[in-house]
Amino acid sequence: MATIRVTYEPGRILERCQAVLEANKTDILRGIGMIMVSESQDAFKRQEFGGRSWAPRKDVNIFGLIADFAAGRKEPFKRRFQTRPALMDTGQLRMTLNFKVAGDDAVVVGSALPYAEDHQYGGETESEKITEPMQDAIRKWLSGKGKKYEKRLGWLTAPKFTNQTIIGRVHRRRFLGVTKRTIADVEDMIGVTLKEQI
Repeated sequence: MATIRVTYEPGRILERCQAVLEANKTDILRGIGMIMVSESQDAFKRQEFGGRSWAPRKDVNIFGLIADFAAGRKEPFKRRFQTRPALMDTGQLRMTLNFKVAGDDAVVVGSALPYAEDHQYGGETESEKITEPMQDAIRKWLSGKGKKYEKRLGWLTAPKFTNQTIIGRVHRRRFLGVTKRTIADVEDMIGVTLKEQI
């Protein structure tokens, strides 16, 4: 009879795993960054992050409507009257998500856009200044829309709002963070790295 005896030495296996992870630390951190950015970008399509659905937009996006007229448009975009998709006005926030490896033990994921924090955590927002020419354009647009629109939006043309801004509240819609999906994907990535090198 021929036999071979294999002895399990957990200390040596763990040492080897640790050495592989240490040698691939920067690549692993880059992988974590890519996983997190991908998951965050996917949240915009799914309208949820980490199992929590995002609040819909209001059925009339007053701040977007004001921004449209401030930009010189003769009428607002149709999306100003749609509750979904949230956070997908221009696509800038989703497109600016990125990561960077910070030192030898961390990765930072986010967007440098000034309003990114307001959407991630919720907070206050301020509209563009409502000027007289904007009010004239809003009045002209409303004149062809009927009483329903005039009743809901006519207040924007009132003299007391001339050269004023509107303050409002932004819903918290998380798109950054570590979720169960993040952890599972990182574990899979590390498992593949270990399998390839041990």
